[in-house]
Amino acid sequence: MVVLLTDGVNNTGSVQPIDAAHIAEALGVRVYTIGVGTRGKALSPVARYPNGQYKFEYVDVDLDEPTMQEIAKHTGGKYFRATDEKRLREITRRSISSSGPASKWSNSPAGKRNSTRSHCSGRACSSPDS
Repeated sequence: MVVLLTDGVNNTGSVQPIDAAHIAEALGVRVYTIGVGTRGKALSPVARYPNGQYKFEYVDVDLDEPTMQEIAKHTGGKYFRATDEKRLREITRRSISSSGPASKWSNSPAGKRNSTRSHCSGRACSSPDS
């Protein structure tokens, strides 16, 4: 199972999202997609100053909900829309954790170790193992 937390906009990588969904489907990996962000303009880090602080500017943002819905559909997962932190917590607690082996995995030693490890750069986040 994979939980994909994204705005859905494909802005990096050589594999198209729907192709990745077909690969996940073939491997039996269920993908739950969570659309986050807003439409219009939002503050986003655009650079880093020499002192380590981020420079923020308003940038255009959008959600590619059709792609996220398609990924979930192909893999037997579900699509959710998180409009704020409260909704995101609700989705992860009630919807995803009760939908499959996620709660068992997250309580395992490997799940605890990997669940806290991620690397984010701007709007893109990935596991250090990917």
